[in-house]
Amino acid sequence: MAGSTVLEVRRRPEDLRVPAPPEPQQPRPKRDLIRLALPLVACLGMVPLLLAGTASPWRWVILAVPVGLVVAVLAGRRSSPPAELPDPATVLLLAATRALPPRPGATLRARLTATPRRCRSPDLLDLVDGDRIAFIGPPEDVAATVRWVVAQLATCHRLALELPAPWPCLPREDVTWRVVVHAEPLRGEAAGPAPARSTPNASGRETCEVHLVLAGSIEQVPTWCTRVVPVPADGVGRSWAALVAELLAPAGETAPQSLPTDVQLRELLGGASEVGREWSGGRDGLCAPIGVDSDGPVELDLVEHGPHALLAGTTGAGKSEILLAWLVALAVRYSPADLQLVLVDYKGGATFAGLTELPHVAGVLTDLDPAATSRALSSLRAEVRRREALLARAGVKDLVSYRATRPHEELPRLLVVVDEFRALADSHPDVLGSLVRLATQGRSLGVHLILATQRPGGSVTSEVRANLTVRICLRVLEPAESHDVVGSSEAAELPAVPGRAVLRTDRLRTVQAPWCGTGRWVEEVVQETRRGWRARAGGQAPPRPWAPPLPERVGLTEVVEMATEEAADARSTRTGTIRTADVPGLVLARTDLPQQQRLGTWIWDRTDLLVVGGPGTGHTEALRTVVAAALGAGVTVHVVAADARRFADLRGPSLGTVVGGDDPRRIARLLEILTGPAVLVVDDAETVVEQLDLVAGAGQGTALLSRAVRDGRRAGVSAVLSGPASLVGARWLESVRTRLVLAPRDESEALVAGVPRDLLGGPPIPGRGVLLEPGGATALQMALCGPLDVGTPGPDVPRVAALPDHVTLDADLLGNLGREPWPALGRGGDDGSAVHVSCEPGEVVLVVGPSGSGRTTALQTLRSQLTGGGRDVVSPDPGEPVPDGAGVVVLDDLDRWPPNHLDELAAALAGRRDLTVLAAARSESVAAAYRGPLALWRPRATLLILRPAHAFTAQLTDVNLRSVVDPVRPYQPGLGVVVRRGRAMPVQVARARTAQRTADVERVVEA
Repeated sequence: MAGSTVLEVRRRPEDLRVPAPPEPQQPRPKRDLIRLALPLVACLGMVPLLLAGTASPWRWVILAVPVGLVVAVLAGRRSSPPAELPDPATVLLLAATRALPPRPGATLRARLTATPRRCRSPDLLDLVDGDRIAFIGPPEDVAATVRWVVAQLATCHRLALELPAPWPCLPREDVTWRVVVHAEPLRGEAAGPAPARSTPNASGRETCEVHLVLAGSIEQVPTWCTRVVPVPADGVGRSWAALVAELLAPAGETAPQSLPTDVQLRELLGGASEVGREWSGGRDGLCAPIGVDSDGPVELDLVEHGPHALLAGTTGAGKSEILLAWLVALAVRYSPADLQLVLVDYKGGATFAGLTELPHVAGVLTDLDPAATSRALSSLRAEVRRREALLARAGVKDLVSYRATRPHEELPRLLVVVDEFRALADSHPDVLGSLVRLATQGRSLGVHLILATQRPGGSVTSEVRANLTVRICLRVLEPAESHDVVGSSEAAELPAVPGRAVLRTDRLRTVQAPWCGTGRWVEEVVQETRRGWRARAGGQAPPRPWAPPLPERVGLTEVVEMATEEAADARSTRTGTIRTADVPGLVLARTDLPQQQRLGTWIWDRTDLLVVGGPGTGHTEALRTVVAAALGAGVTVHVVAADARRFADLRGPSLGTVVGGDDPRRIARLLEILTGPAVLVVDDAETVVEQLDLVAGAGQGTALLSRAVRDGRRAGVSAVLSGPASLVGARWLESVRTRLVLAPRDESEALVAGVPRDLLGGPPIPGRGVLLEPGGATALQMALCGPLDVGTPGPDVPRVAALPDHVTLDADLLGNLGREPWPALGRGGDDGSAVHVSCEPGEVVLVVGPSGSGRTTALQTLRSQLTGGGRDVVSPDPGEPVPDGAGVVVLDDLDRWPPNHLDELAAALAGRRDLTVLAAARSESVAAAYRGPLALWRPRATLLILRPAHAFTAQLTDVNLRSVVDPVRPYQPGLGVVVRRGRAMPVQVARARTAQRTADVERVVEA
């Protein structure tokens, strides 16, 4: 037989019906077996009666009853034959008659072969929810077979079909089944991870899904497929499938094949060489090709048809490609002086990656940096206010009139493009209020919006939607979504062709949107645009609607100069954290003021400040800046730091005490004597508190520091404390209301600290932080300071000096002997100067301490000076009388004297007001003495207590020695406390040069 067409003559069908879906096979219940067993038992029971010779014919009739029951049960268990599936001719007839197919059940059934024959099991394909079936074989056979299967499913079932281009379009409904066909698994989406399940349909029911994959061989089958089906060489052709699609299409619908499936933007614009040729001054529109319809290219003018646009479409429909082509077309037709772009991509930032170098682009904002997005939105609000003020001063009502009256002033139209608006609205709930104002006032101010999202319902408010007069809806899954965007269900019936969309302006039309292609054409356009702008404006960037970002590093000198310029500028006396020069304060940082579209300076007004931040955030550098600013302003500043060496290169006349955490005695003393006006800087407050516990007692360090902060506020002392983020919740710091959170990395900690979510994010730059004041929150960059030396520390600033480890009776100490009547014991007190002990006649100096504490050295130091001063000094042994002419009696190791000799000594010294007694004994002996000279002298003598941390020290005097005892050096020889008339003073005992050898011998013997 010649020819390729077979004509078959059939009888006209009298009852053309769509076959019912296959019924699921039910398991045979056990009760059928019981029904079958009872008749069988009855039959077996009748056998003996039938074998009896006297049996009557009626018994055969009785036997027929159970036999009939058995036959009935067996007949009921036979399943009905499956419904005959249609062949290609029947499918065409069903499509032509538009027979309403039934709703599918739990299984979809189709034939694999198109040749009419009786259905056999190998020719049948049953599909259930979740099937991912790969068809393998020659490409033409695979495509023909899948076309045949899809045509059967579309004709015999009500379901949604997702077909690849250029397959013909088939209708889609709000149904419970969805069939997706993947044409190129290795190059398309099927080569990646398993497809995600679709959302519930408009009625809220879950959608069953089946995925069909066209694969040439088993190697091309994606890993997520559940079955592999070899195809027979028996399918249908493209023309037959197109005829079925035409018959199934709704009445009056324009055939989708009338539109091209691929429109290149370069064909609509003329190529990259045309960039800049259309840049002409005074262009008041924003017109660009948005696609091609049946009549040709479609031009869309946002000024005429807008001012704002809404773009919607499901994943893979081509939203990002439309946005990219639209923006490229606008950049080709309008110069940066006429158009500025603010691009917001909340899908990771890849959409607009190729446009970042365009001179039109003011900035690209992504969900990777939500803080930058919040900053830009605040600046856009400020831009609206600025444009309102410009138009008001010019006395015009809109941007067109403003340009006409002031042609030399550049005020470009501002186009804000948001890709995936729903994600932006979820991350920044307050953005809706900002966009409402932009949407309502955009036309007159020259501000335009393009909002793109998958599902606008719930994310775009009615106020914003009322101004989104341009609607573009690409393919969506549900008719309700299409109605929500364009007021029609047409977008839900679009074929799965990327870029196919329904455009609503003054009327509805279906267009094929352009795309930029896969080559380097976009890059060429960008480079050509940059060259054209350099030739026109010399490469100068157009003014942006927001200030440049905060610098990563800024010097203190530079910030002070900026603050001076701001003070000289008559813009404001106080705005946010900006204060004029007549308000006392210290310049510390550069601030970000997006609501004013500029950067400012932070001038600290010397209220208490808490700086929190982890390692590497720059909290110590921030405190160094405070110290340097205070020194530069001549403000007294004291530094308490866990590591005081970090502040060693800062010097000035107003520098007070600089003490590290290794000297808690000095810290406690500084907090006791602190007076204002002054600045107290405490670096690493947690460590400082732990060290103060060694002085004040366990758990008392916090109380000591908090009391100093609280009382210092009334005395004019400004406290600046730093530490980890845990300090934010410390109760003892609740009164510190101004806080600086540096480099907030952990979102939960930052939110607990009070940092707004909009200011979180960005790279962790040292010194970058958020200033929290009762009036609001401000992002800032702390200034850095290097070594600073503005002069030698002045004598009028109170300081707590460190005590040296060793003191020698040098010329400095002995220089006061001629002017000071008392001998020098060593160095001590708050200023570390010479400590003198009264040795007037009648005075008793009692040196106490454990063995090896330096008692003998202390006596030798005093004795050498008294001898040099002309006093008659004697040292009687036990039992020797005290000479009458002696002026000073030195008694070492007095606790070792026998009791009877101590009694004799007490009697000999009784009433001798002409003698000065210098005595030494062990602490435990003096504390335990209840009679004799030690008991007599203990309450009234000048006490030099060495190693005051000894257990018996508390029994020697009623004076509280906790604040003068050094807990870090408890065993330092010669380190002690002088107690006289209820007052205690720390001291490091000096060594007489003649006593050096004696001290060495004593140390060896005691060891």
